[in-house]
Amino acid sequence: MTHDEKRFRTGCSEGMEKIACFFRKTSLPERRLVLVVFSLCTAFLFLLFSSKSSPLYPMNDWEDCHCFFTLGRGIRHGMVPYRDLYEQKGPFLYFLYYLAACISETSFTGVFMIEWILFSGFIFESVRIIRLWTNSFFPLILLPLVLYGITSSPAFFHGCSAEEFCLPVLLCSLKISLSACRRERNLSFGEAFLTGICAGICFLVKYTFCGFYIGLGIAHLIRHFHRRQFRSLFSIVSGAIAGFSAILLPFLLWYAYVGGLEALIQAYLYNNITMYSASGNLLSRAISVAYNLVRRNGEWFLPALAGMCWFLWHWKQEMDACLCTLLSVVFLLAAAFGGGVAYTYYYLILCVYAPLGLIPLSRLLEKHFALRLRGGILLSVCLSVVCMAVAAKTGRNTYLVGVAKENLPQYVFAERMSVTKDTRLLNYGFLDGGFYYASGVLPESRYFCQLNIPLVEMVNEQRKLVIDGAIDYVVTRNQDSLPGDHYRKIAESTFYYEGVDQVYTLFEKRGLSQMEE
Repeated sequence: MTHDEKRFRTGCSEGMEKIACFFRKTSLPERRLVLVVFSLCTAFLFLLFSSKSSPLYPMNDWEDCHCFFTLGRGIRHGMVPYRDLYEQKGPFLYFLYYLAACISETSFTGVFMIEWILFSGFIFESVRIIRLWTNSFFPLILLPLVLYGITSSPAFFHGCSAEEFCLPVLLCSLKISLSACRRERNLSFGEAFLTGICAGICFLVKYTFCGFYIGLGIAHLIRHFHRRQFRSLFSIVSGAIAGFSAILLPFLLWYAYVGGLEALIQAYLYNNITMYSASGNLLSRAISVAYNLVRRNGEWFLPALAGMCWFLWHWKQEMDACLCTLLSVVFLLAAAFGGGVAYTYYYLILCVYAPLGLIPLSRLLEKHFALRLRGGILLSVCLSVVCMAVAAKTGRNTYLVGVAKENLPQYVFAERMSVTKDTRLLNYGFLDGGFYYASGVLPESRYFCQLNIPLVEMVNEQRKLVIDGAIDYVVTRNQDSLPGDHYRKIAESTFYYEGVDQVYTLFEKRGLSQMEE
């Protein structure tokens, strides 16, 4: 061994020892700061190739994501969701995309930053919830494997879904409840208030997620009625209601102020409840959900299942924690999939239970092996890098890495439309394909795209705009003609999206080019 090699090894050893001493001697806030840094770094690594919103991609071409971003951009320019731009998700999600638009309207930098922060929160809470049952550092090694399973699964899809954004919110709520169960105490008013805030956020993102909180609430009701602790129960219920109201009321007041409250209730609640469902009996739905969980999302579902089985196995010792976990997952499943519609990304919300599978495995490993902090950190970093390398090679989204913006249909069409001032554009007959985003145009029609619900008014309004020739440019997908005779085809582009080649067509209003000249 050379002298330089000896110096390098000695320096590394001293560095790791200093880190270990830091953890042994520093206060809890300082340790949490280190955990925050660890979570941020790990989240960045796993999102870099898995999410299409990362800087490696020309843009996120997922249609749902563009629907949300169009709403966020619209809010920034004074438009009101549901009243001026019709969409199906909750207003808090559009508020997040509004923040992203404030950072950048012409790139996904802001979207990725929000996704990065929220996924870091999921990692942070994952470590904390596992360490309720173990004091070892094995979770640091095992967690990258679960994170890889989540971000590489079909449920992760393109990244930036409502499900992904709500994972840290649900996990924070679960950690609060399990911490109280583990320490055999009741929730404090502050903890109940924070849980209520989390429930309010989920309600204003996608209200079906509140099935999780219904199950969690029933579990706490059973606990308190069994122990006849009614005064404590009143404190918890009042705290949860106060937290929920603290999130909900500002949105309701703002919508009432801008005259959009009726549109909010009609679009987000009534239409989704009455129109967003599918046929099929309960048994066939349950079989379909179970098949997709095991066959297509086994990378993270099996750890989640292992965690729940461990709680059941230790029912007598962990009765309260088991009750909270099982009831929350049962009601979440019922709310999320009870309507019969189950898109690929719907399953991602169940990843909230994936970290629980590391509890029994960490406890098993710590009985047979000793692991120092420096070893845990080093192995965790190595595994994260390996997982990132595998994701770069085999990831379902990486086909788009390195593709120039100029080759995307969205930017090809944007270039063609740039000759027209104050361009009026319509995304006709399909979900928002990103053409508003690429061209920098804001929709003028409330029904700026066609969503996945049988809303006759939406179809008729889009058709009327085309027949009347009220729009400068119209973009279609896999549709070679338009109703009426006001438009002519000026560009066509084929691009791979979600497993097939999609044909996008740009139509221009007849006479528009001569008018511009």
